Amino acid sequence: MLLSSLAAQLVTRELAAPAQGWAWAWRIQNEYPALLREAAEAWAENKPLPNPQVGGHSLEEVMEATGASAPQALELLYVLERSPSDGLTLLARCTRRDRLR
Repeated sequence: MLLSSLAAQLVTRELAAPAQGWAWAWRIQNEYPALLREAAEAWAENKPLPNPQVGGHSLEEVMEATGASAPQALELLYVLERSPSDGLTLLARCTRRDRLR
């Protein structure tokens, strides 16, 4: 997928500022692990979303618990992949109170 296509979807559908959309798209294509990148590209192409897991947390679970969109939940999974302790802290902070177990 072209960087510009992904950036356009992030700007249009996520209402990201252009600079944010381009930087986010670059990070997805250059830093995300393959499973997360493929999920982001599926979202941008309006294809069925795969449900990648990182650290025992799936994309669907993170979306449901936090109320985040797919790209936002993928960003949380990316942080969890890069730094498990920081990722768990962010997930806890982003989880809606009615979803805490």
